[in-house]
Amino acid sequence: MFANTKLIIAAVVIAFSFGAGWQVNGWRLGNKITALQKDYAEAAAKASEENRRKEVAAQQRVDNIEATHAENIQQLETRIAAANRASRGLRDQLAAANRAAENPDATCKPDDAAKLRLLLGELSDLAFESAGAADAYAEQIRGLQEYVQSLR
Repeated sequence: MFANTKLIIAAVVIAFSFGAGWQVNGWRLGNKITALQKDYAEAAAKASEENRRKEVAAQQRVDNIEATHAENIQQLETRIAAANRASRGLRDQLAAANRAAENPDATCKPDDAAKLRLLLGELSDLAFESAGAADAYAEQIRGLQEYVQSLR
């Protein structure tokens, strides 16, 4: 009986030791898991912050591109409007010179109408060049707008 008691006591001590070891190991693993979760959360926050900074920088670049091209378009529209006004003015002068050339008492010479026609032709050439530049700008802007839309 004494041997059985010692055996039972030894089994109980071993069981308590095993249980205590199990508990201590659980604490250690729990602490490791907590530390890993904290590390992962910090890494995720850092990555998110870095991605947000990159997103803001990309958006600023897109905004700058949009502003620059809007300014270029505005300048081009201003130049086209000025060319249209000049063209209308030359057309009016040409019409007046043609009317005056038909009047025998007019002080206008037939050469005046010819000069105005030449100027109008040159202005027309400039208008076509401006239209070509406008088309090129429009194509660039379409491409940039597609790029901007792809970033969003």
